[in-house]
Amino acid sequence: MGNKVDIITVDGPSGVGKGTLSRLLAKQFDYALLDSGAIYRLAALLVLDQQLDLCNEERLYHTLKNLNIDFKIEDDKTTAYLNGVDVSHRIREEKTGMIASKIAKIPIVREALLACQKDFAKGVKGLVADGRDMGTVVFPNAQYKFFLDAEIQVRAKRRYDELVAKAEKADYNEILEQLQARDAQDRNRAIAPLKAADDAIVVDTSNLDINGVFNKVLTDIKRIDRLSYIKRWQKTYYGLLVKNIDTLSYVPEFLDKPYLVNKANTRLLCQTRGMFYLITYARLNNLEDGWNKAFKLYQQIKALYWNHSTQSWHKFVQDGNVSDPYEYAFLLFSLSHLYQKYTQTDLLADILKVNQLIQEKFVSEAFKNLKDAQGVIGQNALMHLFESYLSAYRYTKSDIFKNQAQALYEQIIILFFDHKQMLMREYSIEYQPVVFEPGHSFEWSALILEALELGVDVGLMPDHKALFLSASQKGVNANGLVRSNLNNKDDQTQYRIWPMLEYMRYLAMTKQENTLEAAFEIFAKVFIANDLPIEYIDHNEQAAFDKVKSTTGYHLINCWQYISTKRSI
Repeated sequence: MGNKVDIITVDGPSGVGKGTLSRLLAKQFDYALLDSGAIYRLAALLVLDQQLDLCNEERLYHTLKNLNIDFKIEDDKTTAYLNGVDVSHRIREEKTGMIASKIAKIPIVREALLACQKDFAKGVKGLVADGRDMGTVVFPNAQYKFFLDAEIQVRAKRRYDELVAKAEKADYNEILEQLQARDAQDRNRAIAPLKAADDAIVVDTSNLDINGVFNKVLTDIKRIDRLSYIKRWQKTYYGLLVKNIDTLSYVPEFLDKPYLVNKANTRLLCQTRGMFYLITYARLNNLEDGWNKAFKLYQQIKALYWNHSTQSWHKFVQDGNVSDPYEYAFLLFSLSHLYQKYTQTDLLADILKVNQLIQEKFVSEAFKNLKDAQGVIGQNALMHLFESYLSAYRYTKSDIFKNQAQALYEQIIILFFDHKQMLMREYSIEYQPVVFEPGHSFEWSALILEALELGVDVGLMPDHKALFLSASQKGVNANGLVRSNLNNKDDQTQYRIWPMLEYMRYLAMTKQENTLEAAFEIFAKVFIANDLPIEYIDHNEQAAFDKVKSTTGYHLINCWQYISTKRSI
């Protein structure tokens, strides 16, 4: 949790477990507790003790605004204190309840007690606020908001069992009717009606015991913390990226040291991956300016890297034709994502032209132009080409790209998939010794999942779960870091940021919350400094690289988009 006062609000009707959950959370985090349901009874008790006139609203307001109350957790029960005296039993007396019902209808009393409740968040490490309008009225800016609910029959049965356990008189039907009446009153009242805040997490407790509710809420709190960190990191990287584009009109190799590599030697890849970061950041944050900057970058890319006379792309500014399929893959990938918003004829024409060049230069004649002197082909570029086909199909809806993705995938599996190890090879079967990079198997696991979502046939090897499991077992070391290469010893290797990001991306896509939380804690500890990424760490988990690569933004935002949203596959 953050350094400021953290507030957890727990709202909902009676019988959903608010009180018990709030006590557990307060104990878990050593936070102060506010039982707002008891506030009006405590106020009523003060009215009784001081014989206050309910018609004297001015005196009521000033007296109740400075109500001296406190709540403590003792023997797993909430004890209420008024002026330092335990009055837990007195506030449950019927005469106190009758006065509480009367004063709750007086607007100026509600105003006074609102100020009193807000004061609970002052001078404390954190606060758990239990009530009916904590997240909507009292603490609308709370970082953690929960609304508990349950089927009314379940709530009635819980109350019935509670009374029976105390040997008190209990009638299930009567309790049910009382709850129905109370719900109608609370949900329909003019002032502070019972409802979930728009940004609250709604938890149905009908089929959960208190441990189940507590564990779910703890998981959600950790997820909210994760999102707040990621949002800050995203914004920092985005700000640095935009600053460079605004200053230079292109994306440099290193965002924090833009003049280390001059413009002439800056790759097209930096531009295309930078464009993808802008687009995805804009999607996640509903930011029109991000889209606009991405489109302007696209226009700048054409001006710098496209040769009109030869009708070809350059890897570097004014430097020959691109013979690197990796560059072309990301060009097709980023332009396809841009097409989601800008469905212009010229942009579509560029997409189709890039695809034509890919087919001619790299795919035709069984990847003839990709083979080295020994006939070996690397899988990395083809993996990203497959990825670009998926994106092109997603946004253009053209079956051309779907068919190309399916055909390419079949060839990739034949060339690179090791059925014995259940991993993707780095090079085709001719290359020895066999090289496995677990990060790419994680990346493939995510791509297979995405292909299945799009209806792309991956029947030759659809088992993304087995691929991910094998890569996890072989590629994640005892400290939770992803090994760069299975042939390297842990004490002789550097760990890169992108394999960790690909590992977490798949975990987020498949909602493996506990494993994701553990991985995220490691990631935040060793791969982030000053809200910016660390590209490499050594085997002692110390930073081994002091620059911020613009190409790493692709992996960052591609992972974070799944963690930052409820999107899963």
